[in-house]
Formats: sequence, C-alpha cells, structure tokens
Amino acid sequence: MFRFIHVSDFHLDNGFKTKNNALKEMLINNQYDVFKNIIDLCIQKQVHGLLIAGDLFETPVVSFKTEQLIMDGFKRLKEEGIHVFYAIGNHDAGLMNQKRTLNWPANVTLFAKDVIETVTITDYDLQKVCRVSGIGHITTQETRNLVPMFPRANDNEIHVGVLHTMVTNASTIDNDCYYLPCTMEELEDKKYNYWALGHIHKRQQVGLTPIYYAGNPQGLKSKETGPKGVYYIDISEFGDTQVEFIETSLSQWMELDVDICGCNSLDHLWTLLKNTISRELLLFNPNSAIPVVYLKGRSQLKSILKKETHITELRESLILELGLPEVLIKTDTLKYNFDLEEILSGDHLLNETLSLIENAGEEHDLLERLSSVELAQNNLVTNEEKVTYMLGLIKDMKSDIIALFMEDHHEN
Repeated sequence: MFRFIHVSDFHLDNGFKTKNNALKEMLINNQYDVFKNIIDLCIQKQVHGLLIAGDLFETPVVSFKTEQLIMDGFKRLKEEGIHVFYAIGNHDAGLMNQKRTLNWPANVTLFAKDVIETVTITDYDLQKVCRVSGIGHITTQETRNLVPMFPRANDNEIHVGVLHTMVTNASTIDNDCYYLPCTMEELEDKKYNYWALGHIHKRQQVGLTPIYYAGNPQGLKSKETGPKGVYYIDISEFGDTQVEFIETSLSQWMELDVDICGCNSLDHLWTLLKNTISRELLLFNPNSAIPVVYLKGRSQLKSILKKETHITELRESLILELGLPEVLIKTDTLKYNFDLEEILSGDHLLNETLSLIENAGEEHDLLERLSSVELAQNNLVTNEEKVTYMLGLIKDMKSDIIALFMEDHHEN
C-alpha cells in the first residue's frame, strides 16, 4: 500500500581529505553516480516516496554541480509521481538561510523547521495512502529532544516518521555527535509503521520495532567499511512492514589486520601484503575496493616503517601491482621486536627512570615543590588536590618514556 526508499547521510560536496587526487575524484564521482542510481531505483520500484533523513549535503552551501544533480533527480521523480521528503540534518542545517536558495520542485517536502509537519500521501485515485511526519534541524548543534512533539499514529492509518537524530539506545554512538537526542521508547510510543532515521552512518535496526538507520549509501572514510546502501520499505494495507536492504555503494573501504612479525625485509612485507590483499579482493570488486591495512605484531621493521618514504613506496607499488585506486597502510599499533621484561630486569636508565616515577609520591621535597606550582587547571583549590593531579600526570608519562627508550634502544 505504501512503498518508499529510505536513505540518509549522503554528505554531498564532502570534499574528501586525501592527497591522492585520483582517489578523491573517484570518490566524488561515485557519490554522484550513487545518487543517480538511487533515483533510478525509486522509479524501478515504483515507490510512492523517497525519504531522506538528513545530511544530504556536507554543509548548507551547495555547489552548482551538486545543485544540478539534485534538481535533475528530483524532477525525474516528479515526472513519475514520486514524492520526496527531506528532513534537514545537523550538517545541512541553515540550508534555507543561504543567499542563493534552491528552487525545489513541487514534489519535494522540506522539513526544515523545528516544528512538526505532517503530509498526507494520496494514490493516483486520490485515496489516502499514508501520513509522513518530519522535523528539521535549524542549527548545527540541536541538543533538544523534539520527538515528544510528533503526533501519535491513529488506528487503521499508515504513519511514517523521518528524522535526523541520535537515538541513545543505538549502537556506535559518538559523544561529539549528540544532536537531537531521543530514546527508542519515545519513538516506539508514537506507534508508527516505520521510523526513517539519519545521523548514524552504520545501518541498523533500533530495538525490535521498525525503527531504522539507513547508514550512508556510500562509505565516506576508511572506518566506514563494507557494503552501504538504502532500505526499500513496503507497508501493506494492514500495516505490516517489510524492510529490504539494497546495496548502492560503488566503492568500499576494506579493513585488514596483517601480522608482520615474521617479516625481516621490506620485500618480504610487500609480498605478504600483496598476497593478503589479493585474497580479500576475491570478495570485492577490485576496481572499487580501497584496502586499509593495519600492520600488527612485533617487528624489526617498525623503525624502518616510521619513514614515510618507505610507506609511500609500498603503497604505490601495491596500487600498481593490484590495479587498485588506493592502499592505505597504518603502523600505529606495530611494536618493536624485543623483550621489554628482559630490558627492565637489567641495569638500565629506563629502570632508574621508571623507579623515580613510581616513587615520586614518597619524595617529600618534590611534593612540596609541586604544591607551589601555578597550574592552568584553576579548579584545583587545595595543595593536596594539586599534588594528586600532578602525580597523575607524571605517572601517565611512563608509557611515553618506555616508547622513547624502546625506539632509541632498537636504533642503537
């Protein structure tokens, strides 16, 4: 009775922070092609509506090329009698306040204000099919919970909500994106047949009722791995909701953990990486896969790989050999190949330094000097508070000192 596509978090005009211009161009072009493909999908499925749950754009300032893309797509949907419901998110908040406003086609309902709007959808014979309620972000940091403002669904009526929100019960919550927070229970209380949500880039169902984040249709960065896409929703006249994930991503980030403890040369490492990536590529389209390789374990190559030139040479050689758009190599978790316990058991400067740190709390002269130091942390009132704070800082230095010593020990 009511069919629609649920999408969110395109972030068009993202820009993509990379020094690889070819990769940047590919990611931008793929974003545009993904949008066009979703328009085609709407027409192919003969849906009643396209629901966009926020962050269609990276910022409220839209490039001319992107504006043309969006308008052409929405006009195609208009010709097919397909509605567009777009609830503005935190990234594109303020879209309506720009000097150059967009001339939206008549089939587009823009939820741009911080008040609930509800639209009734009718079929070709003007019979009511569904009600769609939505709300938008008017600022980039909307911290209010606006869900209680949504109307409850009436009996014997299909009702869908579209919203860019942070459901506190959802997975992969980041503290720095705590915008328009609400709970799963508040959404469930509205008795809607479907909630089309945006903001979290990982697709997921929240709870057991039809509350869904679509994620994004195309991974934007290396942490957004795997297939990305949209949800195709079919709600029967009896209110039964069928949800189908449809993949749309044209490029995919693939994370690989590679233990290199057995590698004793860069040539050996190159062969290991080539073979590992090649095996993983059997599951991907090699023209669209972007491997992100995390080197693990203890290796005598750690100090060598600190030099950016060696990483660059490895990357470029693997890209050429495997025909990939990019290969990212991460060495952050790689460790030096020696026994720290053995070093600590000997008569070393490191031993003496760590001993001084451990015993700092028993050095009365040191504590007295620390208590008289002026700190930027001005909420510390008593001498005891200041000393406790600074001793904590000193003890936190242990890992940095060990890391510096290990590097010096290995290179000498």
